[in-house]
Amino acid sequence: MPLNTPGKGAGVALDAERAGASFSTQELMDHLYGGQKSLARRRMLLAALENDPVMRKWDGIFQSRSERLRRAREKGAALVGHIKRLQVTDGTEIALMQSHLGDLLPSELHRSMFVPTLLSQASDEQQKEWLGVAQDYKILGTYVQTELGHGSFVRGLETTATFDPETDEFVCHSPTLTSTKWWPGNLGQVTTHCILMAKLVSNGVDHGVHAFLMPLRDPKAGYKALPGRTLGDIGPKVGYESNDNGFARFDHVRIPRRFLMARYVRVNRDGSYERLGHPKAAYGTMVFVRSMIVIYAARYLAMGVTIAVRYSAVRRQFPDPAAGKGASGVNAEMAVLNYQPQQHTLFALLATAFAFHYTGLRMRRLYEANRSNLAKGDSSLLAELHATSSGLKAYTTTATGTAACAASRTYGWTTSPRRRTRATTW
Repeated sequence: MPLNTPGKGAGVALDAERAGASFSTQELMDHLYGGQKSLARRRMLLAALENDPVMRKWDGIFQSRSERLRRAREKGAALVGHIKRLQVTDGTEIALMQSHLGDLLPSELHRSMFVPTLLSQASDEQQKEWLGVAQDYKILGTYVQTELGHGSFVRGLETTATFDPETDEFVCHSPTLTSTKWWPGNLGQVTTHCILMAKLVSNGVDHGVHAFLMPLRDPKAGYKALPGRTLGDIGPKVGYESNDNGFARFDHVRIPRRFLMARYVRVNRDGSYERLGHPKAAYGTMVFVRSMIVIYAARYLAMGVTIAVRYSAVRRQFPDPAAGKGASGVNAEMAVLNYQPQQHTLFALLATAFAFHYTGLRMRRLYEANRSNLAKGDSSLLAELHATSSGLKAYTTTATGTAACAASRTYGWTTSPRRRTRATTW
């Protein structure tokens, strides 16, 4: 059946392709997703979202930025409702639900960076105070590190948190224009708290960058910024239009001493400083995010390649000499997937998606092993984790972006014979 565009016959063509596989697609899905029970739960979670009209995702293309921000907040609230109703506590399952919606929601940085920081760097006493309300979304947090002047070079951050022993407080301050916090997701409009990365200064000594809990807005006053905080949205961007990436400046903002993340460090009442673990443990959140980015790269590459392969199996172009003539007296057309240039591009990308999938799983296991070791005072895996996650973050995201361009070029088949053999190059 000639299929020039996906339609009624598309399912027939895809079913025929699947029937010709030399392996069981069901067994492959069970292997990739951890067995039939896990796969069934995955489908149940996604079905709950797909049946919710608030979660529709295709109308975002036609919306303005303000409309997309408003829709993202609606989706975020609805997602939290589904998580509570379905009693979802596993971070991987929540990440799956989040990524299925097609928008970066206000709850994403809260889930992927704010809460993990509390889990990994807050002391037991701090977790009793803050972790429950954070996991229940009674506060909404983000992670504030990058500045106009510095980002990945964490030691270069200029924001300071100076301990005042007279009041038992840290005084947080943005001393320069380049110390303005810039780009943190969900900072622009909605978050009530953040993890603030700032240089800890006590008794005149700079102890380097540490993590602090910083209240930002008062939800009872229309999310108005608290005194001393200058907060705002950085405005339209090329991507992530559903995310209110923001900026922040602090004008001698005072926070209690107990707001310092204190699992691995301690500042005593007299201002004396004690280190309770590895000095790089404070960067654990960024390492966690890097490890998750590898998994996300695999997921998004797989999504793009799946679309391209399915379309190529359905889309037909030019008469197939090996096919019989149809009712019109001409040969049936050939599926684009059967052209070697198309296979050369797509099959390599498909193999890469599988490679990234297993790499992501290995990266996550390495992160969990390091986390378990740190809890016992063993930092032997930290250097390997940092180097591996940094390298893989750069490599997998670059490869995925390049692959997206290559996959999109496979759609370039037209009725022009001149372009018949140029589908992957023009």
